[in-house]
Parts: sequence; structure tokens; C-alpha cells
Amino acid sequence: MNRPIHLMLPIALGLAACHASATTHDAPSAEGHARVPTVEVLTVQRAPLVTRVVATGTAVAQKVADLASPAGGIAHRLHVQPGDTVRAGDVLVTYRNERIRQSKLQAEASAVAAETQAAHAAREVERLRPLVARGSIATTQLDSVSSQAQAAEAQARAAPSAANAAAEVAADLVLRAPFDGTVVDVSAQIGETASGAPAARIADLRTLELTVHVHERALPRVKAGSPVEVRFPNLDLTRQGTVSWVGMEIDPRTRTAEVVATVDNPDRDIPSGAFAEAVLVHEGGRNALVVPETAIASPSADPFVWVVDGSQAARASVRIHALGDGRAEILEGLDDGRTIVASRTSAVREGPVHVAGGAL
Repeated sequence: MNRPIHLMLPIALGLAACHASATTHDAPSAEGHARVPTVEVLTVQRAPLVTRVVATGTAVAQKVADLASPAGGIAHRLHVQPGDTVRAGDVLVTYRNERIRQSKLQAEASAVAAETQAAHAAREVERLRPLVARGSIATTQLDSVSSQAQAAEAQARAAPSAANAAAEVAADLVLRAPFDGTVVDVSAQIGETASGAPAARIADLRTLELTVHVHERALPRVKAGSPVEVRFPNLDLTRQGTVSWVGMEIDPRTRTAEVVATVDNPDRDIPSGAFAEAVLVHEGGRNALVVPETAIASPSADPFVWVVDGSQAARASVRIHALGDGRAEILEGLDDGRTIVASRTSAVREGPVHVAGGAL
């Protein structure tokens, strides 16, 4: 009858040991920091208010040209490919049209023939003049030859114009770059008959243009000529730009207006069409207490901050104005030079805190 008792005794002892172990783990340490939150702090200082308006958009080349193929021509040679840098006047695509080519050759030949005929007629007139003076031939014969010479000279003067016109028509079969830039697309195909559709696209990537939409509340802080920081997060690049134009019309649906900024891109390392964030900075000229929004507890209801004095945190109700860029201005309730919890305010309670990095 004693055997069951011996079997249950070790089990009871084991449960007691487990309970003792859990109690020891939950108990505060000797230093008393087990239940004290560790916080990061900042000291607020009154300084000139700098507001930031952040808006997003797409940066595109300021100068772009879609070049149409000459109707009737057949693409004969492609001189460029996407990514090539070209200068104004460089040949991009050469086209051929046999009828136009023959017309050009015929006009050039006619011009040469007319010039030759005019020169021959002029020499004939000079040859007959002495004969008329000696009475060897009649004056009427000289007059006839002179008339022919004048007609040949007139034809010779007109022939180059016709030849130039034919040459201009032929020149239209050569597609050239209208300005310095980068070839971003070539859609022409060798042997393809041109129909007037785009054959190539040229963009001057040295200057980009960014259009963003700014809410009407922020428009008074945006001025033409103001500097703007333009970030390209997908490319991990940042550039400085300038506001070139502020729209004068507000969209009634979004209550925003267009703001255009230009961005220098001398190395052409930012492609046209890149997503961009514009940060428009405005210095208001007045001093203010500005803190990150992460330092504000219950910002939409009864906002307050945790003021840290030594290793103690105390709640201080404040009146704030959200700046819309992740920061808030403290209007009332906090003095200059006080230290407050910077983030994770929900983990703080009245009483002791452990300041990250050591005591104040």
C-alpha cells in the first residue's frame, strides 16, 4: 500500500520547484530596473521656425522631342541607339525614297546643263560681235543669238533654285537631333516604310522638371526661386533644385495647386520619369519649440509629453500645432530647455525611467 505514495512524492516536489523558479524570474533585480522603461530623451530649445512642405511627383526631362519619320521614306540606316548622347544636328535615322532621289539627281543635272548652255551662248555672242562690226553677218543674226543667250542665262539662274528645292526634299529624309540630348527611344526599323509615326525620342536629361501638388494651406510658404530638396528614394539619390513656378489655380476637388521645380542633372544619372519627393523649406522668422511627433502622447485627443527630471518622468499637458512633416510646434505647456521623452511614449508611466546612454 505504500508504493503509490512513493510514486507521487517526486511529482509534488517537481511542481514546487517549478513554482519557485518562475517566482524568482519575475522578481525585480537588485538594481530595480526590471520594470523601469528605458527611454531616449531630447532637450527642447527655442529656435527659428523652419517648416517643411513635403510633396511627391514624377521628375521628367524639361526638354523632350518625339521625332516623326518622313512620310514615304524607307528606313535605310539607324545611326543611334537608346542611351546615346547626341548634339544638335546629328543624324539619327537615314531614309530613302527612289523617286525623290531621282528627282534630286535630275534637278542637279539640269542645273549643270543650263549653266553650260548659258556659257556657250555668251561665248557665241562675243564671237559674232566682231563679224557684225566688219559687216560679215547681219545684225539680226547677232540679235537672235543674243536673245538665246539671255534665255539661257535666265534658265541657268533658275536651275539652282530647282536643284536646291529637290535637295531640301531629299534632306527631309534624314532625321536629325533638334537639340543636344540623350536618345531615350528608337522605334524606327530598317526597311520599314515611314508613315509619319514617331521614329525616335530625344530628351535633354541635364535639367529635370518636377511637378508636385501642394495643399492651399501650405502655398503661402512656397515661393518661386526658393530652394527645394529633391529626393529620389528608389535611386538613393538627393539633388538640390529651385522652385520655378507656383500655380495660380487651386483644384476644387483636392484643394491643391501645382508647383514646378527644376533640378540639375549634369551627370544624367537620374532617368526621366523617376519618382521624387520634394521637400520645400521655409524659414518663418519666429522662434518656436519644435519636437518630433513621436514625442507627443495622444496627439489627437489630450496631447501631453513626458518631462524627464533626473530619472523621474512626469506628465505635462501641452497645446500643439502639427507642422505636417512629422514635427509639431509646442504652443503652450512646456518651457524652453526641458528634457522630454523622444519616442515610445506609450511605454512610460509617472515615476522612474532609465535614460538610454546613462543618467542626465
